[in-house]
Amino acid sequence: AALHATLGGSVNELQKRIARLGSGEFATPIPVAPGRENSVLGWLSATQSNLARIDAERHQAEMRNQRLARLYGALSQCNQAIVRCRNEDELFPQICRDAVNFGGMKMACIGLIDTTGNIVLPVAAFGNGSDYLAQLQIKLDSDNATNCGPTATAIRENRPYWCQNFDRDPATAPWREQGRIFGWGASAALPLHRDGIVIGAFSLFAEETDAFDEAVVNLLLEM
Repeated sequence: AALHATLGGSVNELQKRIARLGSGEFATPIPVAPGRENSVLGWLSATQSNLARIDAERHQAEMRNQRLARLYGALSQCNQAIVRCRNEDELFPQICRDAVNFGGMKMACIGLIDTTGNIVLPVAAFGNGSDYLAQLQIKLDSDNATNCGPTATAIRENRPYWCQNFDRDPATAPWREQGRIFGWGASAALPLHRDGIVIGAFSLFAEETDAFDEAVVNLLLEM
C-alpha cells in the first residue's frame, strides 16, 4: 500500500508537470537543440504511454486486491454457515448467497447428480441468472455440446473447470446469449465430493473476464 501511494504520488506529479509544459505555463521555455525537437516529442509521448501503463497496472492490482478481500470474506461466511447450518438444505443456499453478497460473484449455483447418475439438478442458486439455471437439467453424457459445459466436464473428469472468458470459451457456446444478458464474464465449476465420491458441482460466475488468477483459484479451492 505504501509503495502504491508513493508511486501514485510520483505519477500524478509527473502528469501535472507534463500538462503544464503543454499549456505553456512556464514563462521560460525549455531550450531544445536544433534538430532534436522530434526526440523531445518522442520522449514526451513515451513518458505519457508509460504513465498510462502504470496507471492501468495499478488499477488492475487494486481490483485484484479487492476481489481477493471479498473472497476472503465469503470464505469466512461459509465457514460460519457450516457451523450454523444443520443440513445441506440449509447450507447450500447460504453458500450461494455468501459467494454473491460477500464474494462479489454475479451468481453462484450448486447442482447435485440425481439418482439415475446421468443428470445434474440445481438445488441452490443465487444472483443474476439464478432463475434461468433453476430450469436447467445438465446431462453428464458427452453426446453433444450442451452436455460438455463447465459443470458437466468438472463432474465427469473430477476436476475444476476454469472458464476465463464466458463469451469465447467453446464449452459455454450454448449459453453465451444468457451470459451476455446476466453479465457473466467468466465462470468456474468445482466438483463437490462426499466420502471421496463426486456428487455434484459448485458453479461460480464472475462479471470480469480473467477473474480466476492463481490466488483466486487457490482461495476458491479452499472454499
